[in-house]
Amino acid sequence: VKEAHAAAVDAALGYLQEAACWTRRGAGGREFLQGEGFLAAGYLHRSSRAGDPQLHTHVLIANATFADGRWTRLYHPAIYEHAKAAGYIYEAHLRDELTRRLGVRWREVENGIADIQGFDPEHLRAFSTRSQQILEVAGEGASARARQIATLATREAKVRALTDASVSDLWSEKAA
Repeated sequence: VKEAHAAAVDAALGYLQEAACWTRRGAGGREFLQGEGFLAAGYLHRSSRAGDPQLHTHVLIANATFADGRWTRLYHPAIYEHAKAAGYIYEAHLRDELTRRLGVRWREVENGIADIQGFDPEHLRAFSTRSQQILEVAGEGASARARQIATLATREAKVRALTDASVSDLWSEKAA
């Protein structure tokens, strides 16, 4: 699963580097040049803020790229413009990797995301603590903006004391 996740992250970042790694030159920045890639660092996490299993990577992209023989400032609006597409690429690549590697089967894709077949919706809810907290505040059918506000309003500090043993115990207890 970690290898599939890493491959999906690489696919999404590869897309961003091809589609959104730009800088500007000339008077008023009228000329766009494609950069030769991002300077980035990724941080792998195994759980959500609420302690639920959620393998994910935070990627920090520096405001720099190499173009036209020198380091230069990144034109960052392109990253925001392509972020949703990169997320869809990540999800599609992850589904493909998990299907090929582990034989995973999927429910129907909705908004670029699909759940694994065979899980009871009640179990998925039990391991989606943050989603439940956000829905309780924002309400069912809330707009993306309302969910974003609820996300920030309900965000608690990260639990730093989680170890491999403690999350394993927590997840086993919750699953039971």
